[in-house]
This record gives sequence, C-alpha cells and structure tokens, in this order.
Amino acid sequence: MTEAKKTDTQAHLMDLGRGLLEQAVAVQRSALESSRQLVEGEGVARSLREHHEEWLRKSLEALAPLYALEQSAREQVLKAQTRLFELADDTLRGLTLPGMARGGPGSR
Repeated sequence: MTEAKKTDTQAHLMDLGRGLLEQAVAVQRSALESSRQLVEGEGVARSLREHHEEWLRKSLEALAPLYALEQSAREQVLKAQTRLFELADDTLRGLTLPGMARGGPGSR
C-alpha cells in the first residue's frame, strides 16, 4: 500500500472513530438527561404523594366533627321518635272509653 493510501485509510478510520465517539457521547448525554428527568419525576411524584396524604389527613380531621355531629343527630332523632311513639301510645290509652276498657257495655 502506498503511503498516500495508508494516510487516507488512517484518516478515514480516524474520522469513523471520531464519529462513533461523538455518537457515544451523545448517547451518554441522552442517558444522563433521561436519568435526571427520572429522578426529578420521582421527586415530584413523592412530593405529590406526600401532599395527597397531607390533604387526606386534613380532610379526615375536618370531617371527623361532622361525622360525630351526624351520629349525635341520628341518636337524637331515634330518641325523639321513641318518645313520640310513647306519647302516642299514652294518648290512645287515655282516649279509650272507660266502658271499652272493661270489656264493653254488655259485659255486666
């Protein structure tokens, strides 16, 4: 091989090597950027998860008194219904005619 062809071949191989090296560096940079975005994404997801848990805790704390109030209201309604039924029963007993309470007029 002549010296000129040898030099051309070496220059061509050097160009190919440089091109491959540039591609490898670009791939490495892309991989690093993807890794950085992944880490940032995980950080954002973790932050959102923490915020969600905090909002959920605060919501439950805010709703707890309302649930207690609802339970108390249900108990009061049940007591009021029971008392109304007792009053209605007492009223019906009081309205019963005296003769009917003893078996009616022909029971003598």
